[in-house]
Amino acid sequence: MATKNESNPTTLNEILDNWQLVTLNNIHTTIPGTILSFDPVKMEASVLPLARPVIAGQEVQPQPIDRCPVCFLNDSTFAVRHPLQKGDLVVIGFSEVSLEKILTTKKPESVTKNGKFNMSDGIIIGTIDGEYDKMPSDNAADLLIINKKTGHKIVFKVDGSIDTTVEIITALNATSIKAPNAVIECKTVIASEKVEAPMVNGTTDVTFAGVSGKGHTHSYRPGDGSPTNTGAPK
Repeated sequence: MATKNESNPTTLNEILDNWQLVTLNNIHTTIPGTILSFDPVKMEASVLPLARPVIAGQEVQPQPIDRCPVCFLNDSTFAVRHPLQKGDLVVIGFSEVSLEKILTTKKPESVTKNGKFNMSDGIIIGTIDGEYDKMPSDNAADLLIINKKTGHKIVFKVDGSIDTTVEIITALNATSIKAPNAVIECKTVIASEKVEAPMVNGTTDVTFAGVSGKGHTHSYRPGDGSPTNTGAPK
């Protein structure tokens, strides 16, 4: 009985087995990887596949994939961008056709044997957490946008309300904010120009240019009498 020799195949079956093995080794569907660098304008990244390829029977170190497109919520009108950081764990998918012309022309590309699932046609299709990375346990049923470094978050809750722990809103460039049926509770309102309202109600006091509305008095002269002050508003 002949002994199978993988390095020097002698039978047709051995040749076909080796050809199949080589072919499968060169077909890549998805591989985990880590971000090396990220371009937030072009939404491209350099990524390192976390798989050591086998070449001529030997494992070799993986090589970075440059200018890898990053999937994100995006259409002709709206986009939601999240900044990837160096070391982020991602999933890399490999296109069945070459991406080079598709990304510039957005037209169908020819499917060739050598162009299928090529390592140079990687797409970052998503991010995943490692074993020791954890999301917060609260708001599990809500839509959560969170800064994991600071803990600040915006929560779209299942009951329709919105919660936020943002301490300072640095820019709110709105010419008008309309909430006709809302009650707004806050500690201090500071306006650089003016505050207009049919009624301003303060349970303790209301001040205008530093003058107390509760304790304010006027000086007046009744007839030919001496100047005197009015009493505070009641």
